[in-house]
Amino acid sequence: MFYSLHHIFLTRYGVHVLVFNMQNLISKDTEVSSNTKQFIEFWLKSIHAHAPNAKIIMVGTFHDIVRSEEQLDCIDTILSEDLEIEAYEKSLMFNEKGGHYLFSLDNSSRAVNRAAPLRDMIESTMRGEKYIKETVSLR
Repeated sequence: MFYSLHHIFLTRYGVHVLVFNMQNLISKDTEVSSNTKQFIEFWLKSIHAHAPNAKIIMVGTFHDIVRSEEQLDCIDTILSEDLEIEAYEKSLMFNEKGGHYLFSLDNSSRAVNRAAPLRDMIESTMRGEKYIKETVSLR
C-alpha cells in the first residue's frame, strides 16, 4: 500500500539500513529464499534509483541462529553472485570486522553492546558525509 511513497524517504541525505532475515536467505525452501533475494534486490535498486550516492548498510538478523562462518560465507556468496551487490559497491558499507558487506545481528541477545559495530558504522558513515555540515534554510 505504501510502496508508492517510499521514494519520498529515499534521498541522498541519509544512511539507508537494509535489514533482512539471514535464515530466509539461506533457507532450503526455494520460495522463501527467492522471496528474500527479491526483497533485498528491490530495496537495493530502489535506493540506488532514488538516491544513487547514498550509503547503504546491510544488516542480517537472526545471528543467534545463523552463526557459522560457513553460513555467513554462503550469504556473502548469494549477495555477491545472485544479487550482484558489486554493482552497488560505491554505496555499500563494508564490515571490516566481519569481512562482508553485511552486519549480522543477534535479535535475541540482551547484551547492551550487541549492535555496537553497527551503531559505530552508522555514526562514522554519517560523519563522513559532506551534507552533514551543510547549512539549510528553515524554509
